[in-house]
Amino acid sequence: MESGMPLIKRIFFTSLILFISINLCAEYLFLKDGSIVKGVIISETAAYINFRNEEKKTERYPRDQIMRVLYTELNMGRVFVQRRDGKVDTVYMVDEDRLTYTFRKDLYKPVEFTMKRADVLFMAERNPTGLKGEPETNQVSLEWLPSFEKMKYYNIYYKKKGEKYGPSVKSGKTTYVLKNLSSNTEYTVKVTGFAGDGDETTSSNEYTFVTKNIPPDSPDGINVIITDKGEAKVSWQPASDVDGKVVKYLLFADKDNEKKLIGESKNTAYTISSPSGITRVYVVSVDDRGAESDPASKRIVLIGITPVFTGGVIYPMGKFTDLLGMGYGGTLSLTKHNLFGTGLETGISAGFYYMPGKADIESDIVETGNAFLIPLGLSIAYRFNFTENLSAAPYITGGAAYMKMPYTELVNSIPEKKELSAPGPFAGAGMTFDYAATDRITLCLRAEYGFLVSSTISDYPFMRLEIGAGYRM
Repeated sequence: MESGMPLIKRIFFTSLILFISINLCAEYLFLKDGSIVKGVIISETAAYINFRNEEKKTERYPRDQIMRVLYTELNMGRVFVQRRDGKVDTVYMVDEDRLTYTFRKDLYKPVEFTMKRADVLFMAERNPTGLKGEPETNQVSLEWLPSFEKMKYYNIYYKKKGEKYGPSVKSGKTTYVLKNLSSNTEYTVKVTGFAGDGDETTSSNEYTFVTKNIPPDSPDGINVIITDKGEAKVSWQPASDVDGKVVKYLLFADKDNEKKLIGESKNTAYTISSPSGITRVYVVSVDDRGAESDPASKRIVLIGITPVFTGGVIYPMGKFTDLLGMGYGGTLSLTKHNLFGTGLETGISAGFYYMPGKADIESDIVETGNAFLIPLGLSIAYRFNFTENLSAAPYITGGAAYMKMPYTELVNSIPEKKELSAPGPFAGAGMTFDYAATDRITLCLRAEYGFLVSSTISDYPFMRLEIGAGYRM
């Protein structure tokens, strides 16, 4: 008993495997009325075959209605048969054995004939073959080998995964670019030929592909705040992805003249604990397929102070124009940025300006000599960033100014030489426009209206127009 059990088990499992393999393969019933049914044999007796067709419907076929059962895959398309005697037949091959081929002129009529293998030089399938392609995000470039005979055109059928084939598109060549596809999506394509006789061939091989993934968008609204602890807190707006999901962000930084990966984040914030030496930070979106966006970047201003030197002209205005002409000079200023983590700024400035005097003045002051002005001021501003590089900051300023101006004044119709040489208050308002040429160097344009308050003569309104450069620290 024990010695017989292994043999019984082997017979049982061999029979089971044979049964499963037979029933998983497609079979064809050739009926005597010419029809062909594709499916799987469920069971059979000497009189009947129980057969489940492609619609999963089981039917019983009497054996006297069956011409043959084909247990191999059947090519339902016509083939070209080149005989050794030079004749060519266009037929359907429905069976073969070691010595002969069996053909039909009409696939669905039971009239058949045989041909010896020795009489056949070669056979060629009529359908196109070798279908392949190069997918992109929204299209695929297809190409295939032509049919054996010349086709009027080719039909291209395609479908998404899980769907059925839709209407075909036509091509007069053996290439075609299938457009308007969805990105990151699986498609299957097949091609048939359409001959001049109006007959459509069987399809080529099915080509399955996945369109390429569209990278996510770059994150917007990057903001960098330097904390009291000297850390750099980087934040940004969530990035979107049209055909996937953003799963993380990579952060890079320019440090020591090299772009380096410094970390990653699954949310929209990251803290750089030691930002010393970093001049710019980059944020890259990464989607669920590993595709990366273009980097978005932001300058890092560690100390937040920019020394700026500007030079330009000063225009006396109002009654001031009667005393002095247009002059020139410059201003050195220090600006502290991002007060309280906002666009608020404050600064100090010192300037020096030269203005030429005038003669033949029609007033009590009949003549002035060359003058100079030294303003010292404090300012407060708010910066608006239009782009990554371009910004503007309206400001107000005030402080003290020292002015020295020799002049001649008529006293009882007698000219007397005098000199204005005293400090006095001044105030003004203006606008600066900055362009970040690099991460550190900024080009500046400044326009300001102000006035000096003098107890000796009168108030002196003026306008300054300057251009210069600064260095962010």
